[in-house]
Amino acid sequence: LPQLAVIPASGGPARILTAELDRWISSFRFSPDGQWIYLAYEHLGGTNLARVRLRDGKLEPVLQGEQQASSFDVSRASTLAAVIQHMNDAPELYSVARGRALRLTGINDAYLQTVVRASKEKVEFKSPDGTAVEAFVTKPPGYAAGRRYPTLLHVHGGPVGQFAYGFDFEAQYFAAHGYVVVQPNPRGSTGRGQEFVRGIYQTWGITDYDDVIAGVDHMIREGVADPDRLGVHGDSYGGYMTNVIVTRTPRFKAA
Repeated sequence: LPQLAVIPASGGPARILTAELDRWISSFRFSPDGQWIYLAYEHLGGTNLARVRLRDGKLEPVLQGEQQASSFDVSRASTLAAVIQHMNDAPELYSVARGRALRLTGINDAYLQTVVRASKEKVEFKSPDGTAVEAFVTKPPGYAAGRRYPTLLHVHGGPVGQFAYGFDFEAQYFAAHGYVVVQPNPRGSTGRGQEFVRGIYQTWGITDYDDVIAGVDHMIREGVADPDRLGVHGDSYGGYMTNVIVTRTPRFKAA
């Protein structure tokens, strides 16, 4: 679990500042006065911003919610500039102050007005052992409720990582060709703490298999996925899981 710690420049033990957060820290910046460290951490398919005080380890939220905040920096007035994506948005630059994000740029607006985007949403379901799991589901443009669609299960790499909010070209591409794309965050993914990450310790291809298949089954129960037209793909660890899946079930017509 990557945590934020400070170590005396002259040497000595590390003092961990974010133990209570139990989330993967992805980047950090010092405040101009050196009293706080601002940080980004992964949470439930998103990336939030927070800050921690060096003196006593006090942790404060800076920006929470359904967004993916990536690169950021801190001004002398403690206003943040951050690259942020929401559910179907391409990255843009925002200023962040008092828990709110104000969009500053529209670099991708002209392009996005020329294309029809698919609909992306987040769903939650239970694995067979009762574990709560989430997935991002991208539906084709013009999706019609009550109609079943050919569906692709997409397994992410890592395995320590997560599918997240924001514009996903690959999912959009397949959805534009009529597919529903299911992108689960099974055990081993970040965003739910270290116990969830270690849920595949010595069980690769077992607990994570149950989780990703549960995502497909959830969309079948919802009347969205066609159980007779399923495909699976992934890269890196997702490629490994694709191989595991096709040896454990004949349900997928292509991999």
